[in-house]
Amino acid sequence: MCVLAPVLLGTAFASLANSLALLMRSRESVIASSLLVWPLSFLSATFMPLNLLPSWIRAVSAYNPVN
Repeated sequence: MCVLAPVLLGTAFASLANSLALLMRSRESVIASSLLVWPLSFLSATFMPLNLLPSWIRAVSAYNPVN
């Protein structure tokens, strides 16, 4: 179960990105839309444990779908 959740989440984000690419038909638009995911990854526990994060980032990461 611990491996299944990240795989499903990664698949969901990849399929969302592919769907956007098919709808937009422009490489630049897809790159611009992927910029939304970068701040979400930095406001999560992806790069460091939650107990080391400042309190405001911990509050944001509680509702972050990337976390």
